[in-house]
Amino acid sequence: MGVAEPTATISPNPTGPDTPTHVYAFEARVDVGPIIDVGEVAGGRRRVIPIVGDTYDGPRLRGRVLPSADWQVVHDGTLTELVARYLLETDTGSPMAIVSRGPRHTGGSCPDGFRRDGRPVAGALPHGGDV
Repeated sequence: MGVAEPTATISPNPTGPDTPTHVYAFEARVDVGPIIDVGEVAGGRRRVIPIVGDTYDGPRLRGRVLPSADWQVVHDGTLTELVARYLLETDTGSPMAIVSRGPRHTGGSCPDGFRRDGRPVAGALPHGGDV
């Protein structure tokens, strides 16, 4: 198995502490399944959004998105805590695991970024290539 090249590096900064720099590596497109409403948990409502699969590609990496999931705790109408766990396979067959964590603040008629039928609202999903 190969090891994927990192997409962030630490560069010396003469005026302050080391700061990470980001290098565009790829863009993922994912198919999602229906939201699974797990129910009430401490601090909110647990939901899981299955990532069914699809592909990713870019100047540095390309391959398949494997079945994975987005785990969420919806705290109120405008705050959702996310833990996205993606499994990827490169075009050379090497597996990669990516975990993306963080809050998502939304508002409006679809506060969590999804319509009642579970379909995402265009532009409302949190990842936007930031994984």
